[in-house]
Amino acid sequence: MRPGFYDSFYKAVRTYLVKSLEIPRSMDCKTPIIFVANHEQSYGPVTAMASLPKPVVPWVTHEITDRKLCPAYIEDDFVRPEVRVNPPLSTLIARLIGRLCVGIMHDLRAIPVYKHSKRIAETIRASVRYLEQGRRLLIFPEIANLPFNEIICQFDTGFVGIAKALFEKTRKIVTFLPVAVNRKLKYLKLGDPIRFNPFGSYHAERARIRELLMERICEMYREMDCPVQKLPEDTHSVLL
Repeated sequence: MRPGFYDSFYKAVRTYLVKSLEIPRSMDCKTPIIFVANHEQSYGPVTAMASLPKPVVPWVTHEITDRKLCPAYIEDDFVRPEVRVNPPLSTLIARLIGRLCVGIMHDLRAIPVYKHSKRIAETIRASVRYLEQGRRLLIFPEIANLPFNEIICQFDTGFVGIAKALFEKTRKIVTFLPVAVNRKLKYLKLGDPIRFNPFGSYHAERARIRELLMERICEMYREMDCPVQKLPEDTHSVLL
């Protein structure tokens, strides 16, 4: 697809699906950045890709990059639970969306994630390569059906391996930026950066990064959801 298609699509998403986006002034655009967000079903990936500072490359489950596997995944993960349509119509819709989805993932250079597989090494290598090129990554690490609290699910820690691999190769330090997505308020908020510490225990650092990201995303989400808080003016102009 032509770049103009994405420009038009992202503009439409920002116009109709995102009311506010907050970006911290402390964001350093020169450092390698990994955005880490809560999912909020399909709303999070679509609005984050449309709104976050470009260039950004998403981590996606490998099924939606595969023409054979994508329709079944789309039907089970999106069409039936969110569109609330059952077979045989859900199967037909999933096939149509699947064909489009695989093409879009290819155009976006989305990084396929192979969970619980030795192929996860491919995911890490591709991620490091994109960071070296100056691109930013977007990751949704929630583990489905494993709640952390009423807002998010527990985070997988596999993505922290990107920071370790990048430092070992380039000596550059990754900055993780938490992104709180509130579907109800159509509001995205970026939190203060969390820098990877390559010195010391990697096991401890992986746990620290995960806990800080989960805590900050929940904190920002609650701040957005507070009925007495006045939402800030739209800041889309920051991204253009």
